[in-house]
Amino acid sequence: MKTRLSWVPAAIVAAAVGVTACSGAAGSSVSTTQACSDLANNICNKLNSCAPFLVSYLYGSVSTCTTRAAINCPDTVSANGSGATASNVEACAQAYSSASCSDLENNVQPSACDIAGTLTAGAVCGADQQCVGPNGYCNIGAGSVCGACGTKSAAGGNCKSNNDCQSGLVCGTAAGATTGTCVTPDAAGAMCDSGHPCGGTLSCSSGTCSAPVEAGGACNATAQNCDFENGLYCNPTSMVCASVQTVMAGGSCGYSASSNTYSVCANEATCNGQTATMAGTCGSVAADGAACGTNMAVCMSPAVCVNDVCTIPNASSCH
Repeated sequence: MKTRLSWVPAAIVAAAVGVTACSGAAGSSVSTTQACSDLANNICNKLNSCAPFLVSYLYGSVSTCTTRAAINCPDTVSANGSGATASNVEACAQAYSSASCSDLENNVQPSACDIAGTLTAGAVCGADQQCVGPNGYCNIGAGSVCGACGTKSAAGGNCKSNNDCQSGLVCGTAAGATTGTCVTPDAAGAMCDSGHPCGGTLSCSSGTCSAPVEAGGACNATAQNCDFENGLYCNPTSMVCASVQTVMAGGSCGYSASSNTYSVCANEATCNGQTATMAGTCGSVAADGAACGTNMAVCMSPAVCVNDVCTIPNASSCH
């Protein structure tokens, strides 16, 4: 099952706080503080309109999503080679308001958000907006906050995530593989598997792309064909799509036979001790700067667990 939208940002394009106001997308003057706030707000509200369950799963609330999405603002614009300005960040923010869920799920972001920088391939970076070219981006490895500028892969190229692929392509990773391939997401009726994912809001059910089953509809527990992004799972007792519960740290997670419910941990916390027949317990979410990883605590995006410490990426420090 899908657990998150491809376009949920790991780091938000933003401008620095306190810089002199510039001309906004609508021709009016906008401060960088306002542009940053508008972008974070519009992205999180778009996520909430496209897949509201994921807001509680990933962040707990829209307000927390907005706060976390804006946290990298001062660093992206001040970073070496960054092309982000108050004006183009505000234009990106406004474009998200009218973006379609289908485009965003298929890894097609608004063109106004294609903000390029001046750093060439191989240069050290911390944000996509530092890198040159229409397909330039900052390739950052897992557990790192700095990476190197590169070029997003065309169809058939290697990838680790959708961010490695050019617009309109997604990263399909075959079962057991560590590296995927950039592919065009499949349409309804097409054959599918983990290496050939379905597009938009479709799910891969019994090897075929189809619309997910809605609440109360008959489902297949093996195929997991319920609409998970809208908070549904296939209840193994009733065999109908039922609502997933979201619980906080310390709460019971996974499937509970006694209550016939299924729960996931808010903020993507780890469900410790969960088995197919036994519920687990939600681990903790570490604060920025606190210990993570080895103590089973997870960091809340955009923080990354680096050397067992939740670290906020700072693009301006990558050089």
